[in-house]
Amino acid sequence: MVNRRLAQLSSNEEVFDSAKKDYEEALSRSGYNSELTYKRFKRDATNSDGKPQQLESSKTNQRKRTRKRNVTWFNPPFSQNVDTNIGRKFLSLIDKHFPKNNKYHKLFNRNTLKISYSCMPNIGQVIKNHNKSILDQNEPELPKKRCNCREKTTCPLQNKCLTECVIYKAQVTSGNETSTYIGLTEGTFKKRYTSHKSSFSNEKLRLSSELSKKIWSLKDDGKQYKITWDIVKRTSPRKAGNNTCDLCNTEKLAIIQEIRRKNTHLLNKKSEIVSKCRHVNKFLLKSF
Repeated sequence: MVNRRLAQLSSNEEVFDSAKKDYEEALSRSGYNSELTYKRFKRDATNSDGKPQQLESSKTNQRKRTRKRNVTWFNPPFSQNVDTNIGRKFLSLIDKHFPKNNKYHKLFNRNTLKISYSCMPNIGQVIKNHNKSILDQNEPELPKKRCNCREKTTCPLQNKCLTECVIYKAQVTSGNETSTYIGLTEGTFKKRYTSHKSSFSNEKLRLSSELSKKIWSLKDDGKQYKITWDIVKRTSPRKAGNNTCDLCNTEKLAIIQEIRRKNTHLLNKKSEIVSKCRHVNKFLLKSF
């Protein structure tokens, strides 16, 4: 204790040697015959036992290699129909057949043999997932008639207005500012485009979407604007029994990508990223 404290207070070995004589005489008068030697200690670092860590040569200061224990796992399938405590039975068998006096106890004991239940899907779930992966491989087919506009030059989507299940992007340009809106439709784009046009002309529908709010704000300011439409991606509609909706998830992904591009003129709100899927309602019993 005295040697460690004196070494911590000494700046170098010379200071330590000049002061250690008085401490050695005091220790000898108290009945302790010990020679004080200078050793460097870290002031704040401590070992696992709470004592200061000593700075020694690089050979002794090397970190001791720790090897991971080889653990063998027993993973029985979990079933609520089984009343037997499988884990308890398994551990009791280890204690019975590999006691401490057994020559294989070091290899087979409660530290090297572990048990964990395996919660695997049942056969019905496996078949359902397999069928879903096969059916979802093919993208929805394009309609034979892709545009029904009277004048093809006025089609908002380059003669593809009858495309279904799309994530679309609308860019509103007014002066030097271009705002972006991300939307989706499960039906044809032409039907969704018509509802957008209605909200642009009918003031009662000005709050129907963020895009209509932007158009009416430009109208109130008397500014001219131009809207260009584009398809971001085509997906599959939500099916009965599915837990996720590709349409909603793809729309949220497109919004996140615009946010990551630091698009300061994005009309969509961040709350749309965590919004609930609206297509699940058609599969509820109240809808039949």
